[in-house]
Amino acid sequence: MMVDAELLARLVRADRLLLSPVKHRGEEAQADLMGVRVRAQLVELRTQTVNAVRGLVKPFGQRLASCDADSLNRKL
Repeated sequence: MMVDAELLARLVRADRLLLSPVKHRGEEAQADLMGVRVRAQLVELRTQTVNAVRGLVKPFGQRLASCDADSLNRKL
C-alpha cells in the first residue's frame, strides 16, 4: 500500500495530467447499472433453482424433460 502511495506521489510531481479526476456515474446510469446487476442475479438464482429441482428428483429415478427455465413451471 505504501508503494502505491509513493508511486502516485511521484507521478503527480512528474506530470499532474497523468492523474485525472474521478468521474462518477450519473444517477440514471447508476440506476440502469443496478437494474442490469439485479437481473443478472435473478437469472443466476433461477438457474440454480432449476438445477436444484433437477438434482432433487434424480435420486427418485425421475428426470425432468429438457426445457428452458421459462417453460419448466408449465411442464411440471
